Amino acid sequence: MHLLIIGAGPGGYETAVEAARRGLEVTLVTDGPLGGTCLNEGCIPTKTLIHSCCEQSLDIGSALERKASVVSQLQSGIEGLLRNVEVIYGKASFVDVHTVRVGDKVVSADKIIIATGSVSAFLPVPGSGLALDSSQLLNLDQVPRKLVIIG
Repeated sequence: MHLLIIGAGPGGYETAVEAARRGLEVTLVTDGPLGGTCLNEGCIPTKTLIHSCCEQSLDIGSALERKASVVSQLQSGIEGLLRNVEVIYGKASFVDVHTVRVGDKVVSADKIIIATGSVSAFLPVPGSGLALDSSQLLNLDQVPRKLVIIG
């Protein structure tokens, strides 16, 4: 049986690893880096920055380098876990119930799992244009003088 998984966050890549371990032919499609929001724009980079700032003086450049290093190392670990999974990078769109197109490639599967996670949303209220999402915030190259976190 061939299983196609759309989304390479924790839900997608963990399912792909387990399905391959059980002998299924697995294809994983992602339009972003392996690890999804948690690894790339959420929990891991946030905790790495906090840890960096607690361990040493607040040098944002060094903290950002450490964050990038940790994220890269964990992405490499996921790549290793996916050694028995075909990974295709690009945005998937359905052709029919068993087929998706990713760029020029068409992939058919017996079963398809959609594990695409979430995206940031901004409320249509005055001042919302001043807001940053987690990706933008975690890549600032200087510490803001003032900051309010909602969520």
